[in-house]
Amino acid sequence: MLFKRMLLTFICSCSLYASSESASYESDYDLEFYKYQQESLNYNDYKGDVLLAEFRSHFNNPDRLVKMLTGRLHELLEIDREKFTFYNDELEYATRKNEVVVNVESTQKPFSSNDLYETLASSLSRYQIETGKSVTVGQCHKWSKKFQDETPFSKVKVMGKLLAALSMGVSSQYLRTGKEERLRDWILTQDDRSVTLDEIFLKSLYLNDGNTYLSSLTIENLLSRYWRAKDREDLKIIRKLSSITSILNENGDIFGSWYHLWGMVTYGMCYGGVKSFIIGSLETIGSHFSYWFVPEPGQDHINSISGPVGKKLVRAIKKGKDLKEHKNKVNIPTYVFGTLHAEYISGRLNITSLKETLSPCHLMIHAFDKKGARIDDEIYFYKTFKKGEVKSFDIEKEEAISKIQVTFDKCFPRGV
Repeated sequence: MLFKRMLLTFICSCSLYASSESASYESDYDLEFYKYQQESLNYNDYKGDVLLAEFRSHFNNPDRLVKMLTGRLHELLEIDREKFTFYNDELEYATRKNEVVVNVESTQKPFSSNDLYETLASSLSRYQIETGKSVTVGQCHKWSKKFQDETPFSKVKVMGKLLAALSMGVSSQYLRTGKEERLRDWILTQDDRSVTLDEIFLKSLYLNDGNTYLSSLTIENLLSRYWRAKDREDLKIIRKLSSITSILNENGDIFGSWYHLWGMVTYGMCYGGVKSFIIGSLETIGSHFSYWFVPEPGQDHINSISGPVGKKLVRAIKKGKDLKEHKNKVNIPTYVFGTLHAEYISGRLNITSLKETLSPCHLMIHAFDKKGARIDDEIYFYKTFKKGEVKSFDIEKEEAISKIQVTFDKCFPRGV
């Protein structure tokens, strides 16, 4: 019943936004709000507020809404990439090991809300201990006073500036902290798959002088810059991030899980646990429509728990809680990959359990083309994976496959 109510709320909200405030999406390539970029941290940005509000109205036109609700997000991203011109200059890709990437995830929840809280609280604790300074909550972004005074009642005004920017993936343009480039440069010096949630948060705290909100927002901004990028998992900067959802191999949806986590943590810091849980739930529903119900178990879990964790961090700081007790409580595991090996060769997907026998396993397999479009129906198999035995699945498609997602259910490796 709760899911049905949330689904109805999502559909109604989409319908409202796709009303008379909408503008033509397929034209006007020179609209200023695509190109706008704050130069530094600015809490009183009237021009940016006006453009962001126009962008929000433009963003929710009926044509776009139909595509989002029918699993055609990849078409919208192609259009967007032509308009956000900075993509042409900033993207640096790593070399793919294989032509077809095989992502493997499981429906097992990778960590609890308390695990996430303890991990991020450990970064606050380390900052205090290492610098001798206190952490602060920080000031959340809101519409400028001039914008509020001059703008009549509207949906976007009620929505709030932070959510307006986060929901369109443009926080790096409209909510700039000024520390994004330094954080990016630090990440690029790290080893592949070595950057953890606690370490990046600690680094951002140093860059933002212990301001918790701006530290979280800086990470979110850096990630949002690449949300529309083609083959974003192959970006050099994303290769540096550790997997926080895939407990089976290193090719889970690493960008998506990180991007959603920091977006929801940031929103929760400003709007509390209840509102952030609702927004996270609506985001999950919208994402399932956008990708036409391809399973995203790790990302769904992150959407539901991360906002309340952001609120809990802020509450601890405001109450003056001694955070030093969390110094060594990093509870997000750094997975040692090798539980499964999966590869796609000449129309066949081969999966091998390297450590133990897994049974019975319910698999969901989806293939995607080079544009990101899903090109198959869901395929379900019940299999026993004996240790060392290769299981093969025929996935021969007329279209060129770029990515295969495998979701395991009902069976999990012991000890993970």
